[in-house]
Amino acid sequence: MSDLRRSAARMPVEWVGRLRLQGDPEGRWRACRIVDLSPGGAGVELPDLSTEPPGSVPVELQIVMVGQLRHRSAGSSSAAVRAGIRLDYVTGEPDPERELLDEA
Repeated sequence: MSDLRRSAARMPVEWVGRLRLQGDPEGRWRACRIVDLSPGGAGVELPDLSTEPPGSVPVELQIVMVGQLRHRSAGSSSAAVRAGIRLDYVTGEPDPERELLDEA
C-alpha cells in the first residue's frame, strides 16, 4: 500500500454494511462489518470471503444510517437547506424490527 494512503488517520467504527464484488457471477450482496474509516478507504470484515485470490477487485459498499430529521436552516447556497439528523443507529446493533442486509 502506498505511503499516501496510510498518511490519513483511521477512525474506528462498528457499522453494519453490505458489499458486492464486481464480477461475482451471482451478483449477490455479502454482509460485512466496517471496522475503520479514513478519507481514502475503509477497513471491512467479510465473514464469508476467502483470502484467495489476492489482488484488487472493484466493489460496491453500502452503509445504512437510520435517524430522525431534527432541525432545518438555510444552507450555504440559496437553493440549499441544511438539516441536522440524529442517528438512531449505524452500528452492528440495528433495530430488531429491521433487516438491513436482506433487502437485496
